[in-house]
Amino acid sequence: MEWGMTASLDRTLYLGTDIASFYIFHPDDLEHRATSPLGWETCGFACRKEFEAGHLVGWSTGSDGGFGFRLTDGELTQREVTYRACSWDFRLRVQHNRVMLNNGDCIPNAEYPRDPPAGDDRRWIVLSNGDYCVTVTAIEWDSEPGAIDDAGQVSENALTNYVIQFNRIADIAFLPVPSSAPPRLECSREFVPIAEHGWPDANAYLTDQSPITTERVVVLENRDWLLVAGFSRSLPVADRVHDAAFGDVESQTNSERIDTFVLVPPGVKAGQPGVLVRASGASRSGDDPWQIGFMALRLVRIVDVRRSAGWSRAQIKSITRPTEPIGSEALDSLKSLFATFARTNHSFRSQFPTADFVAEQVMAMTSLESLTHALLHHLPLSLEQRLASLLASDADRVRTLTAILTEQTAPS
Repeated sequence: MEWGMTASLDRTLYLGTDIASFYIFHPDDLEHRATSPLGWETCGFACRKEFEAGHLVGWSTGSDGGFGFRLTDGELTQREVTYRACSWDFRLRVQHNRVMLNNGDCIPNAEYPRDPPAGDDRRWIVLSNGDYCVTVTAIEWDSEPGAIDDAGQVSENALTNYVIQFNRIADIAFLPVPSSAPPRLECSREFVPIAEHGWPDANAYLTDQSPITTERVVVLENRDWLLVAGFSRSLPVADRVHDAAFGDVESQTNSERIDTFVLVPPGVKAGQPGVLVRASGASRSGDDPWQIGFMALRLVRIVDVRRSAGWSRAQIKSITRPTEPIGSEALDSLKSLFATFARTNHSFRSQFPTADFVAEQVMAMTSLESLTHALLHHLPLSLEQRLASLLASDADRVRTLTAILTEQTAPS
């Protein structure tokens, strides 16, 4: 827009969020994300593609709550310039003569899809088709005198939290994309905007390298004990285990709270492997047993098990896998095999509705350990096969996984 021209778009909108984020998009442009999991837009390897294509604008506010937005194709007012905190430029390619400002609840996904709002909903923003630089500016609105009245309420004349400018450009390809996930833009002039890489990243499935504790770890016996490092699983537990891990609010700061356990098979003995896990959440339905989500940290060896303070507790030690040189080409070969498997194996696609997203993440991986962990988690292996591979060298893992994938993708 040229200086001196009158803005054709200039209106105010108020929205709330419980994920501390807002997005601008058209659902049709993200239709291919209908097979991605809820929250895919926080994963850098996925979100960056949509940022680069101009399919998505998104930023983090730093907190939940209600926010005000001024939408314009004009300039900032002098008041907004005075109280400007920070800004960020995004690519946007408008292809349907409108986009929506949304708190994330209408972003296409495989788990909780929601229909877009009606065509006359104020969240829709009418724009001519074409390429835009969307500048999101955070405003330290509450520092302006009179923004909050004597009763502690926001005055009618207060500035909005954000100003969103839609400026036509020739081609979004010339606009840099410095953040792979929604950047953090807070309404404070003391805040420096932060580019984000997203979580989980492509190489999220790594063995925790924290030193093994010398203290004994509470033992939990379960048939489904073998979790792969970096992955989580919900397992039923006794009330006593839930209370020790979570309990009431007071127990959350109790120094005796237990949040780390070692999962082992029933009847475990010294010398056998177990999985060191961290309790990461709990849920319950009616009178059913508590379910705790356990995040796998690493495979460990049980030294011995003793009863102590009413619990079975194990002394554990780390497991060192064999080493064997392996060429860097093994990573690309294994990724390519898995991509074909994920695309063509009907059983896998039926078991994992987000199979395309899993393959997308695998293709973005640069860590051989993370790659083999992802495949050992997702492929249909017996417990014995999975354990043997987790204990094996990277080279042996690759040979085993290559053989399995080749067999699973062979023409029938």
